[in-house]
This record gives sequence, C-alpha cells and structure tokens, in this order.
Amino acid sequence: LIDSPFCSSPWPACGAWAVCVPSVFCQQRSSSSSYSKLTCRVQVVHAMAPMTQEIQEVLSTVWNEVYGELILILLFCLWYFLFRLAWRRNWLPSPGKRSAKQPSQPPVQHAHPTATTSSSVARKRGQGPARQTTEAPGLKRNSNQGTFFVNLQRVRAALEKRCLQDSLSAIASMHYAGHELPGSCIVSLVRLGEDAGNCSKTTSLELLRKLPSGVLNCENFVNLAQYVTNSSEPALVAQVHSLAIEAGFAFFPAACDALLRGYASSGHPNGADAFDQLLAQQCASTSGGPWQPTLTTLATAVAFCAEQRAVGLADHLVAYARTQWGVVPLQMYASLIKVYGQARLWSEACSLYDIIKHEGLTPDAAVYGALIKAAVESGRPDLAKQWFEESSNPDVVNYMSMIRAAGRQKDLAKALQLLDEVERSGWATDIAVYNCTLEACAAAQDMASAEKLLRRMERAELVDVVSYNTFLKVLLAQGAHGKAQGVLRSMRARGIQPNVVTYNSMVREAAARQDMDKAWWLAEEMLSKGVSPDAFTCSILAAGIKHKPTGKAMDSIMSLMQRADVVPDEVLLNCLLDVCVRLRDSERLTQILELRHVKGNVPSKGLCSTLLRAYGHSNQLDQAWALWRSLKEKGPDEEVFMSMVDACLASSDLPAAVQVFGEARVWLGAMPRATVAFSLVVKAAMQANKLHLAMDLYKETKGSIIFGVATFNALIDALVRGNRLQQARTLFKDMALQNVLPDLITYSILIKGYAAGGDLETAITLLGQMQRSGIAPDAVLFNSILHGCAQSQRRTLTEHVLADMETAGIAPSNFTLSILVKLYGRCGDLKAAMEVLETYPVKYGFSLNAQVYTCLMSACISSAELPRAFDVYQKMVNAGCKADAKTYQTLLVGCLKHGDAELAAQIVADAMKGEAARSSSNPVLGKDMLESAIMLCHRRKKPLLWAAITEHMKAAGMAVSSRVLAVTERQAAGLHKLQARQSE
Repeated sequence: LIDSPFCSSPWPACGAWAVCVPSVFCQQRSSSSSYSKLTCRVQVVHAMAPMTQEIQEVLSTVWNEVYGELILILLFCLWYFLFRLAWRRNWLPSPGKRSAKQPSQPPVQHAHPTATTSSSVARKRGQGPARQTTEAPGLKRNSNQGTFFVNLQRVRAALEKRCLQDSLSAIASMHYAGHELPGSCIVSLVRLGEDAGNCSKTTSLELLRKLPSGVLNCENFVNLAQYVTNSSEPALVAQVHSLAIEAGFAFFPAACDALLRGYASSGHPNGADAFDQLLAQQCASTSGGPWQPTLTTLATAVAFCAEQRAVGLADHLVAYARTQWGVVPLQMYASLIKVYGQARLWSEACSLYDIIKHEGLTPDAAVYGALIKAAVESGRPDLAKQWFEESSNPDVVNYMSMIRAAGRQKDLAKALQLLDEVERSGWATDIAVYNCTLEACAAAQDMASAEKLLRRMERAELVDVVSYNTFLKVLLAQGAHGKAQGVLRSMRARGIQPNVVTYNSMVREAAARQDMDKAWWLAEEMLSKGVSPDAFTCSILAAGIKHKPTGKAMDSIMSLMQRADVVPDEVLLNCLLDVCVRLRDSERLTQILELRHVKGNVPSKGLCSTLLRAYGHSNQLDQAWALWRSLKEKGPDEEVFMSMVDACLASSDLPAAVQVFGEARVWLGAMPRATVAFSLVVKAAMQANKLHLAMDLYKETKGSIIFGVATFNALIDALVRGNRLQQARTLFKDMALQNVLPDLITYSILIKGYAAGGDLETAITLLGQMQRSGIAPDAVLFNSILHGCAQSQRRTLTEHVLADMETAGIAPSNFTLSILVKLYGRCGDLKAAMEVLETYPVKYGFSLNAQVYTCLMSACISSAELPRAFDVYQKMVNAGCKADAKTYQTLLVGCLKHGDAELAAQIVADAMKGEAARSSSNPVLGKDMLESAIMLCHRRKKPLLWAAITEHMKAAGMAVSSRVLAVTERQAAGLHKLQARQSE
C-alpha cells in the first residue's frame, strides 16, 4: 500500500492507514496465514479505488492548513489536564506568597492592636481613600497561611453545607489571608442568610455588614447588584445601593446599570431620585468621572418599568435621554407606551404619538399596534381608526385591536367586516381573531350572530375552549341557560374538554338566578368530570348563599373545598367570613380563620378589615387587637379603622371602642367616616346606659375629628334621652365654638327635652333663638311645646303657643287636637274641648282620627259624663272612623268606673263582634277587663248580660276563671230557686 498510487501525498497515506484499521481488526480475528492478510489488504485497496483525483487534492489541502492547529489543541488539553491535577493535589504556590529572599514587612502599628489598613486593596478596587479594618481576634493578615484555592474551597464547602457561621468565618479567613472573595460567594452568602434565618432578602443583606471591611469591592458588588435586579422588593434595591455608598468605593458602570434596572423592575417610589443619585456617583472607569448611562441602558430600564408600573421613573428616564441626546429612539417610546398601558394611562399613551411625530420618527407596526390598543382602551375609536389606516402594513394584532374597538362600540357589522378583511389578506388566520369577533358578538348581545360565527369556526376547524366559553357567555347573558348543556356536548364531541372557566360561568349564572340547586349540581358534575373546582367556584357559591345563609350550605362549601383541595384566596376568605358573620356562627368563624393561616400569605387591607369584623363577631377580640396593632404600625386606613370599631361593638366592649379612637387619633382627620363610627359608639353607649363613655369619647376625639351637625345631634339626643340636659346644653354651646351651626333637628331635640322636663321657659327661649337665626319651626316642634304645656296644665301658655303656631303658617293636626283635648279635659272644660273638635277640622280641612275621639271620650269620663262619652262614640261611628282597642278599653273602663252594666255589655258586644276579633290571638279587650264586666253584671243582677259576655269570651277562645264561674253559678242557682218559688 505504501508503494501504491494512493500514497503520493501524506493525507492519502494517512487515509489509507486509517481505512486499514478495520482490516487490522479482521487480521487479529482471522488466522495468521499470509493468504488471509493479503485478502484483507486487497479489500482495502478496492475500497479506496473509487476516490477521484479531485477529492484527494481537496483533502490534502485541508490537512496542510489545519494540522498545526490540531497539534496546538492537543498541547492545550494536555496542559489543562496537568493544571487540574496540580490544583486538586494542592501543588500550586499561593499567589500572595512572598519570596524567601524578600524579607517580610513589619505590620503597620495603629492605635488599636488589632487594626490594620487596606489602602492597597482599596486603591486597587477603586474604593477611594484607605479605611481601617478591624480583624477578628486571632486572625492576622498573613499570606503564608494558605493558598487562594484552598481558602476558596473552604468557603464554598461551608456555603454548600448551609452553615452560616462557618461561612462567615471562612470568608473572614480568606480576606485576612490577603485574597479577594469572588462575587458569586457574596451572592451565595445572601441566599444562605435568607434560607437559614427564614427571613427576607432585605434582612439577609444585614449579614454583609458583619463582614470585615474591604471584603466588598466593586467587582463583587456588581454581582450583588445583578442579583437584586430580579427582585420585586423596592427596599432591597435601595438597601444594596446604600450599602455600596457606606463602603465608600466608586461604582463600576455595570453596577450602576444593574441598580437602575433594579429600581425600575421593583417599582421603587423614589426611583427618579435614586437615578439622579447614581448620575452623581463617581464611576470606577477609565475616565474616572460620573456615570453616564447609554441609550441602550435607558431603554432597557424603561422596559423594566412596565411590570411594576413605575411611570414616574420611566418619564424621568425619557426626559433625561431627550436632554442628553436631543432625541429619543423609537424603541424607548415603545417601552414608554407599554408602561402607560400597564398603568392604565391610556390617554397619556395616546399623547405620545404627537411627540413621536414632532421628533421626526416614524412609528413601526409594533408602535402602531400599541397606540391602537391605547386608543381603543381610552374610548377613542376615531383615533384608533386613523392610526390603523396610517399603518402601511397592519398586522393581525392591529386588526384584533380594531375588532375589540368595534365590539366596545357594539358595532358588530364593523367587527365582522374586519374579520373578512383578515381572511382575504391571505394571512394564516389565528383562532384569537375569531375569538375577538365572538367577544364583539357578546358585547352586542347578538346570540344569532354569535351562533352563526361559531358554526363558521367549526367548519374551518378554528375553535378552542375559549371560543365555546365566549359563546356560552352569550347564551347565559340572554337567559338561554337551557342550551348550555348542548354546548358542553358539542365541545366533547370535538374532543375539547370543558375547563373550570366553562363551569364557573354556568355556576355564576345559576347563583345569580338564586337557583342554588342547579349551582350545586354543576359543582358536583365538575368533580365527576375530572374538573377541579377552584377558589372562584367556591366564591360564587358563598356569594350565592349570602342573602339566605345556612349552616348546612356553609358545611357543603367547606366539604367541596376539602375534596377539591382548594387553597382559599382573599376573595374566597372574604365571602366565607361575610357569610359566617351574618350567621353569627363563632364556631365556623374559627374554622374559616384557621384557613387564613393555611394560606400563609400576607393579607391585604381588604381582607384584614374582614378579619377584624370576624374576630369581633366570634368573640376573639384579642386576635383583633393583635392584627390591629400590626396594621397600625403602617398607618391604618379608613376601612380597617371602621372594622376594628365594629369588632369592639360586636363584642360589646365599649371601652375598647373608645381606646381604638384614642390609638387612631393621629389619622382620624383623614377619615371622613370617622364621624359615622363616632355615632355608632354613641348609640351603643346610649343603649347600654353608659353615657359617660360617650362623653369620654367626645373629649378624646375633640380636635381630631371635624364634627358635623349630624354627629352633634346624635350626641345631644343621647344626653337628652338620658335626662342630662345640662351636658346637652354645654354641647350645644360647643357647636358655636367649632363653627357648626345647629339645625332644626338640634333645636327640636333640646326643646322637646326641656318641654318634657317641665322647663317651658327655656324651651320657649330656644324657640325664639331658633326663629331669630332664620330656622322656621315645624309642626313637630310646636307639638312638643304644646305637649309640655298640657302636662303642666298651663292653659294660657298653651293657647299662646297655639296662636304662634297658626301665625307661623303651620296647620294644627290631629296630634295637636289630642294635646288640646287632654289639656281641656284636665281643666274640666268640656265645652272648649268640643269647640276645638268642631272648629279646627273644618278650618284646616282634615278629619278626626280615633286618637282624638278617644281623648275626648276620656275627658268626658273624667268629668263624670259617661252618656256624653257614648254620644262621642256614636258620632265617631257615624263619621266612619273605625274604633281601635284604646277606644273600647277607655269606654269599658268608664262603664266599670260608673257601674253601668248595660253600656258595658254594649261596648263588649261591639268590641268582640266580627270574625277578626273572635279569631285574633290578641283580642281587643283583655280577659281581666271582661271578667270585671261580668262581675259588674253580677252585682247589678243582670244574668243575661253576664251570660252574653261569657259567650263572647268563649267565642274569642278565652276561658272564664273558676272564681268568676263560681260566683255566677251561685247567683244563677239562687235566681232559679227564686223563679221556682214565684211559680209555685
């Protein structure tokens, strides 16, 4: 083979040798005869024969070009193998090891025996001036203690073992040995502190302050800044920034870029100020000046602002770019539009179009798409149409935005036209376009068009579960819930399984119709079909039973959550707690409150408000106080404050409610509903007869709450009802001091209180003061004064007030006449009473009611004129005024008082007649009064009358007492014997 024509160049000879390898393998397996060797070599030659001369030349050329590189690669691999071997066996010398011939420098003496300087390291890393570092006891900076790799391995081993103290010790040892710690070890230490202490990243960063000074430098600070960039904690980024400033070294540009991205991605509220601070930071670069971000850096930071809606920082970065370069790239504007979109600032996003045009930029398809979406969301369809037409090559996304705009305008024809344009464009039509059009059908509430479009999608095989869910929403909105099961069958026939959204829409529709049986049936079907209910499903069911809550329904929801392994979210917890509060079920409330700890997340203030009310209604006020104080550290909002007051009131702990006002005194001025809470506490104190707590609350909150007239009225009314007129008058004076003008209700409460207490002079004085202030009194106010005058039997003053009432243009009412009749009856002037009843109804055009007639009957009976009272009663019946229970009782009492059995029997017959009176469970006349009438008839020896009254009692379901029966039976027997003797 060597002498063959194939060996004319080195590569073919090498190639022939390579091809001969299989033949050698064959020789080893075959016999050692020369015949066998020759046969194998001939086979190789025949295998090489088809190669052409051109291929040989190409291969030869390639070999001549690369054989040197191949040798170098082989040598590098050999060197790397030896290096790794030496590293693992610790054969390499320490980088900081001094030469034996070079004498060691004596340590620099400091005031403290353990202090040393790190100026060289500081200058090397751009840390600025040298700073003193304090070494741990027993640790000296001696580079001969170990090699760099040995110390690094020790640090990494401690970090891998998750041992925090060993890691800190290893890092300190490596630093005092004169070695620099890699940035990855710093990040690993922060992560270890977070896991070991079960704390946040912000707390774990405090570990870095325990490290010896000089461990942190510019290089590993870059790693730390990049690590916190992906965090969503604004305080974390700010703490890393402040940590670097405390270290006193200049930043690398990469560290500034990373911090800027961190401020943007975390949505720090002071991100713009932090950016200005970074601009003033000295940068450890070749120029040595302040940091100068590039356009790429700014554009990236603006893009990061979108997720956390950091609008202020994004605007500040764009303004800085415009100031520095005079122009802002289009990509940065696209990111800014995205930021506005995430913050729902659609109008501001639309306004960027004029700025882009003013700077001479031409929006691309992506920018036009974002602008069209912003115009649609801001309710400006004309502007969206204009930009859609300006876009030279609108894509599918732009068409979808226009279809959504048409749907919001309920222009279904326009949406279908846009869909036809998409189909004619020749693009690969996406299902999302059809689903947007279905949404337009749902917005227009056009069930026929939605069904037609769905059939069209089914024929094109462009349908998914979202399509059917949208169509189902159309059906349920139109009340066609009977067709929902047909939609589910169509989905399964096409191999599309209904998901939890499908069932949730049906459950919500059933719960809205209060068809809870259907809602529960759908929930059970979800489980049977393998669709697990979620927290939203349980929230719908809980909201459905809210108006008619039962313990059985609550148990069913809890059982469903357990079977489906539902982790409650805040909405579900709110619904469940609300139902339990309505049920006043402390046991179930306790179970729901335990679910909050299972969830484990920090509750929002809305959930905290519900939790506070739940703790109060379940008599767990200590838990409510614990939650309240944790929220108070951050400043409670109005809803949390109202919920805590409600919790105290639900637990009937009025002193605790007053204490809540005291602890929230600083924030009361910013809570408009604080006055409502104040009124609730005052009302509760009045019901509990603890008005001193109401006054204590007023003194506690005076100056913190701007009391309105309604709040003063509530407190004054409570004091008047508690017969504390002097304190009420003092509070009335406080109204003027706080520039709160009293109204009609204020004067009415005070005047009524003084009139009822017999202090008519003060009442009339307040009436005059009210009239002078321009407040016209009403009929209720005058009637209050008249009532007080009548109780004091001050006839002249009463008539004077009545004249003032008529002068003020206020017509007397039946209530006014009842007061006058009582007054004249007590004075014994029936003529004046009769004259009032005949004059005022005709003069002011109203009819007398039963109360006025009854008052006149009572006045006649008091004047010993019972027949005249019955004349008034007959006049009342003739006037068509129906007598009430008070009327019958007044007349019967008068009959009993004057011993008139015939009239008593008559009034009993009138009162007890009628089906309603006989069947009523609350009869017009009581049993005692009827038995008194029977005894009157007994004394007057009227057996027929008492027998009639007895029958009326039996008809009304009242049993005559044995005492009365015994008396009447004895008299009946005596009368029977008397009649028998007379007949004999």
